Amino acid sequence: CLEEALWHEARGESDLGIKAVLSVIQNRKNSGSFPDSFCAVVHQKMQFSYRNAIPIGVNYKPIPKSDKSSTAIFIRALSVQAAEGNFDSLFPHDVLWYTTTKVNPAWTKSLTKVVTVDNHQFFRK
Repeated sequence: CLEEALWHEARGESDLGIKAVLSVIQNRKNSGSFPDSFCAVVHQKMQFSYRNAIPIGVNYKPIPKSDKSSTAIFIRALSVQAAEGNFDSLFPHDVLWYTTTKVNPAWTKSLTKVVTVDNHQFFRK
């Protein structure tokens, strides 16, 4: 689930940008306000735009096994690290949202932007 989400949400970002997206997913998992597993967070309805047309609980296209790029290798390793509990979020626990810098959705108006990393903006209440 983490590989899927990081691949589809952040594969065009730097290593720091990929870690930032993972930080939000992990913060959500640990928050008590979102589901308490990585897969449940990733599969939650209407939370990640690439999943909007995919039924809940169904895995989507993972990283192609033939992809040996440094980004694919980094995402695979980072996903294992997080799943094993060995990833420290880059952000405080209340940074639970992000969006691409190319859009300005209405839901961000009630949040405070914390930082922009690569092509994503990160928010807290």
